[in-house]
Amino acid sequence: MAAPSSLRRLPQDIIADILSRLPAETLLDLRRVCKSWSSLILAPSFATKHLHLRLLGSGPHQNLRLLHLPCVPHDRLLPASSADFCSVLCSDPLSGSFTRHAKFAIPFDEHAFSFKVVGSVDGLVCVWLLHRKSKLWTVQSMYLWNPAMRKLRDLGKRDVVEHVAGMSGYRIHGFGHDRKGSIYRVVRITYGRTRKREKKSSMEAVQVEVCTVGRDSWRMLEPHRISCFAGDDSRACINGALHWPASVTEDAPYSSILSFEVGSQKFGELPMPKEYLNEFKLHEEMQVSIAALKESLATLVCCPGAGNVGSEINVWVMKQYGVADSWTKQYTAVMQQTIERVLGSTWNGEILIHRSDHKVMCCDLKNDMLLKDTGVTGFPDRFDVVDYSESLVWPDEGNADG
Repeated sequence: MAAPSSLRRLPQDIIADILSRLPAETLLDLRRVCKSWSSLILAPSFATKHLHLRLLGSGPHQNLRLLHLPCVPHDRLLPASSADFCSVLCSDPLSGSFTRHAKFAIPFDEHAFSFKVVGSVDGLVCVWLLHRKSKLWTVQSMYLWNPAMRKLRDLGKRDVVEHVAGMSGYRIHGFGHDRKGSIYRVVRITYGRTRKREKKSSMEAVQVEVCTVGRDSWRMLEPHRISCFAGDDSRACINGALHWPASVTEDAPYSSILSFEVGSQKFGELPMPKEYLNEFKLHEEMQVSIAALKESLATLVCCPGAGNVGSEINVWVMKQYGVADSWTKQYTAVMQQTIERVLGSTWNGEILIHRSDHKVMCCDLKNDMLLKDTGVTGFPDRFDVVDYSESLVWPDEGNADG
């Protein structure tokens, strides 16, 4: 099949500009038109331009933003069609309502009994899976996935997780991108119990592993570079670095932010907002999340409202990255419903929350905390919702640096 004659007369850069404004699924179909279009669409430079336009909100479906993924394969509490597919949800810019824009088959091993999204960057989704092998141990594996392109890559990590009485361990992950070097990396930190001179044992980082996507090889970093305890997987990649809320010990309140520079592979710590440390730090039922709001690092603090009715959300934004005094309390809102957990943020500065009525809502920070129903419902451990942008990005094997 050949391109239409009217298009063949256009300069190649004009054709590239026109095509770069189309949705990813349309472009994948257009690869069949002719060899020149196929080569153009699959070129890394074209994928970068296409992604850039979508992140700027240019072109159709620019409001596309959420990936809904059931995290328990073949869940008996869900219809089979829901448990075997993930959905891309798109918001209407006028009504704020969400509709299902696309549906993808989940390509992961059906024998996995649990999987979880580590992070979503540039249309790439990093996922870890658990495979039950016996009552005493399971196997964890990790994958990179581009739902729009229907591409899946095994990141070559298989680890046995033992379940021994009296022993405990804890793992956190992060998936980020260093735009200066065009490098994608996955980091995994394993915490374990260590016996000190005093009787009580403490949880410390005992292993740090980093995978450079493209090489798909893992290297070990020294765990002593980490002097704090980080909570949950990172969903905040800002300034080429991943971020986790952190505390001195696992049972202490969060008092700092652990960072990992994707390019240099160096760990560091950033300060929490002073107002949070003074007023909110010791609240027993407080939830703290680190998020990316537009191009800024943000601390989201959720705690029970007055009289333990509903919830209160406070949002601090670091106006100048790395500068403690630049933390600014930008939003405060009181909600009638109790918030079970904060799921993360979207590229346009909204936050995703999971309420006690099992609904996932999108909270518009700039519009009086207006709540938009995403249409997603369920128990918190049986699904995940992440910010997502369809793309043609797919790191080539063997072309990564570092």
